[in-house]
Amino acid sequence: MTSTTRRSLMRAGILGLAAAPLLVAPEVFAAITTRRGLYARSRFAAMRKRSFRLEGRHGTWRVRLLAVGNLPHCAPGDPYSFSLTFRVAGQGPPQGTYLLKRPGFAPTSLFLVPEDVKRRTHRAVVFRKP
Repeated sequence: MTSTTRRSLMRAGILGLAAAPLLVAPEVFAAITTRRGLYARSRFAAMRKRSFRLEGRHGTWRVRLLAVGNLPHCAPGDPYSFSLTFRVAGQGPPQGTYLLKRPGFAPTSLFLVPEDVKRRTHRAVVFRKP
């Protein structure tokens, strides 16, 4: 007969937390662990013209961040309200939520919308309160 102790429960909880990223899809894990600070204009502006990897349930794509723009009816340069424009070399992903990755850049979950029929240009909108 075995007995359950606080120590064994703590050990099981720690192992469960450590294994969580391996058990869920990347986009789900990103949504769970996303911090508000990841969605700041300055963070993306510093990465303009850099390449990223998009990961989602439909596949993986290499994209380049073309622009960080202003949103209509928001103050120009607003650090919490802006758009991101990405470019894909071939046909890009369909509309949906993807995990944006790059070495030294915390993975960030974004909802992307194709802007053209061939899905080569995509836009994400960040609109949040400070």
